[in-house]
Amino acid sequence: MISKILFSLFFISSIILGQSNDFNITPSRIILNITDKPATSIAVTWRTKEKTNKPEIQFARATDWKEFEDSLIIAEVKIEKFVSEKFEKFYCYSGFMKELEANTEYVYRVGGDSIW
Repeated sequence: MISKILFSLFFISSIILGQSNDFNITPSRIILNITDKPATSIAVTWRTKEKTNKPEIQFARATDWKEFEDSLIIAEVKIEKFVSEKFEKFYCYSGFMKELEANTEYVYRVGGDSIW
């Protein structure tokens, strides 16, 4: 019984942690922002502790499962380095999802270097 529980815990934690063991480039403070054309575009910002080499916003029309990956659109991203009042360094990213269709559900993810 204990071995089954340990295997289950190991399996679940490896799924959760398997994507990334580098929390310094894991996106945080992901925020959607209204644009001047809210029916067809939306802005997104996020930050990381360390610089992501190839930051991206990936988005697509929502599907019932993961077929959305076949029609991903990659949006351009701007990077800015900041230093806080406490001298903490972090990187901010911003970009736009454009040419959206009104009343349509979309999925998106932000990040880069295979960490979302």
